[in-house]
Amino acid sequence: PRVLRPMNYFRFLLWRVKILQISFHSRNLNRRIYRSGQKGLFLDCGSNLGQGFEFFRQYYPNKNYDYVLFEPNPYCFEVLSKKYAGLSDSGVQLKNLAVGINNGSIDFYGLEEEKGGIYSVGGTVLPEHNSKKYGTSSSASLKVQSINFSEFLVDVLKKNIYTAVILKLDIEGGEYPVLDALRSEGLLSNF
Repeated sequence: PRVLRPMNYFRFLLWRVKILQISFHSRNLNRRIYRSGQKGLFLDCGSNLGQGFEFFRQYYPNKNYDYVLFEPNPYCFEVLSKKYAGLSDSGVQLKNLAVGINNGSIDFYGLEEEKGGIYSVGGTVLPEHNSKKYGTSSSASLKVQSINFSEFLVDVLKKNIYTAVILKLDIEGGEYPVLDALRSEGLLSNF
């Protein structure tokens, strides 16, 4: 039998508490959305291969939510496109874009073999991300398109078609400038 060490047990308990919080929150929010007659919107920033989408749609189902999955890694995006091709009619949009604070082209790092390969969960637009573990080379980066997330959110909110907006933001260190921009523009309260 496997022995549970105190730290592993503590992490397990924290994980269980988090699941209970998500479950409680989703039930309340789903009731609110049902009563409103509108849908919610789930923004999955940093979708990788769809792991977060698969987990969260158990609690925030497609019948109640539209989903927008952002993934800048072209290799992961190809997998997402094949995996979820049939869900576009169910309100699932896939966007091959990096979430950031500017529109345009940007370098994407971390897809070298020693960093996880082409499907790396650590791909990032920040060359200094994980710099304690390994260095980055601009010659090993890819050019990807980036979107100003604040502008995107303002456009979505103008339509006034969603009762609630949920944000999953896992963009490998890029969260800080995005959250700062959302805060400075007064947009954080929309989530």
